Amino acid sequence: MVWGGIHHGGKTELFVTEENVNAAVSLNILQEHCLPHARQVYGNNFQLQDDKARPHRAKLDNFFEMRVWSSSHGQLVRLTRSPIEHAWDQHGGTIKDRDNAPQTLQELAQALREEWDAMHVDVINNLVDSMPRRLLAFICARGGHTRY
Repeated sequence: MVWGGIHHGGKTELFVTEENVNAAVSLNILQEHCLPHARQVYGNNFQLQDDKARPHRAKLDNFFEMRVWSSSHGQLVRLTRSPIEHAWDQHGGTIKDRDNAPQTLQELAQALREEWDAMHVDVINNLVDSMPRRLLAFICARGGHTRY
């Protein structure tokens, strides 16, 4: 399992684990990786987006107040793809394009971290900045499919 977060102006460190993702692993990721980074960047003025993935939801409702998106927002996310999905696509492409493909899980984890660290902030900013266009396309398509 690989976890990373992006925001305008930067990204978190990449977290790689061989564990199955369950409530305990999700809680650890939130406490040890996500929240410290968010607080460093934004202080206490931020909200985490919950996409209702089962590991994200399981037993975490009482941990802190997460914004829970409505089912119509879920449709919006599926049709527009969030910026992090595009970041993952690009990240996967850089791994495939390496001259020496990773041969072990440890080599893959190292390659994933190296390529994540090399992802330039301009790429991230462009992805985040594309959200108004994505939303407008969604509205113009009246909730239908978009090019995003």
